[in-house]
Amino acid sequence: MNANTRFTSAIHSVSLFADDTQGYDSHYITDVPALLSRLSACVNDLNSLYSSLCLQLNPATTELIWFVSRSNLAKISAEYRSLTVASSSIHCAHTVCNLGVIFDSE
Repeated sequence: MNANTRFTSAIHSVSLFADDTQGYDSHYITDVPALLSRLSACVNDLNSLYSSLCLQLNPATTELIWFVSRSNLAKISAEYRSLTVASSSIHCAHTVCNLGVIFDSE
């Protein structure tokens, strides 16, 4: 089964690279709880797939970032600023590095 086919129903898109998996989605600020739920389900599915292939997600290198305006970021409550990955809590970052390019949330 193609991993992209399996996971695109959970979030907008998943890209698989040799040692990296990236997912993204867009939403209205009022849909944050539903988006985080879909993202969590997708990451858990990826974790299960990787486990079946004798691979594992590395929570130490897993990142979450919200690309929103400052005013909308202030509307996202603390409970939605983290994600559980392989029983580790991943907190929302202000910057992430994607294929050598640094992105910031503002």
